[in-house]
Amino acid sequence: MSFIEQLPSKLSVCVFQMDVKKDSVNENLSEFKRLCSESMKFNPNIIIAPEMWSRSFCGEKLIEEACAFEERIAFCGDLARENKMWIVAGSLPEKTADGKVYNTLPIISPTGEMVYKFRKMHMFINSSEPKYFIPGEEIPQPLSSGPWKIGAGICFDLRFPEVFRRQVFEGANFFVVCAQFPDPRLEHFTLLVRARALENQAYLVAANRCGVESPLTFSGGSTVISPNGNSLGSLDEREGILHCDLEFNALDEYRKKSPFLGLSEKLKQ
Repeated sequence: MSFIEQLPSKLSVCVFQMDVKKDSVNENLSEFKRLCSESMKFNPNIIIAPEMWSRSFCGEKLIEEACAFEERIAFCGDLARENKMWIVAGSLPEKTADGKVYNTLPIISPTGEMVYKFRKMHMFINSSEPKYFIPGEEIPQPLSSGPWKIGAGICFDLRFPEVFRRQVFEGANFFVVCAQFPDPRLEHFTLLVRARALENQAYLVAANRCGVESPLTFSGGSTVISPNGNSLGSLDEREGILHCDLEFNALDEYRKKSPFLGLSEKLKQ
């Protein structure tokens, strides 16, 4: 990677909290682009969007949106190049060669290239999600850039600590999570993101959606969590941008001072 692509030890992060409009692609793309423009005042190195931000969970139109996966990546790639930043493109439906659909979190570098994909491992069984999506089959290696090794999870994956611990065993020190946690489980979302950061002594940045998509209401709560489980900032129920600076040196010092992760070495498979 060229120097401009490497993430610095002090990382400027922007989280996009969007009121995703179901089946209104143009409106969602326009809002995403507007938030990118607005975030420039923070000079971000990396931005993170919520789960299924381009069209939400659009049911019978899912295949149509999944066929546009490369188009959505190109859209984000143009913004990454234009603004010289990394983009965690929330998650998007991705159609496979045999017509199935993954819920995929892509990361795009400042060159506009997709350099990482995480496919949601767990479908929320109390919804119709398993009807439309297939789970990811393996966890990718963390994405390395500068001192950072980035891992990921998508929404319901937060309830499965082994997904995150396995990535830590591979060196992850910074997690990006996109979600559509609705009101009845917003407190669960807040608890789970803190737990996943604390137990893995890693930064965790979580982008949740807001707005109403009948019959559900989403109250956002997008947040950034430190390696000791403390919130570094969060949003309320409105659309907006959360900005935080992450310090690798602080993370490294904390892990060395409290080397708890080494006690889990025997659990490696």
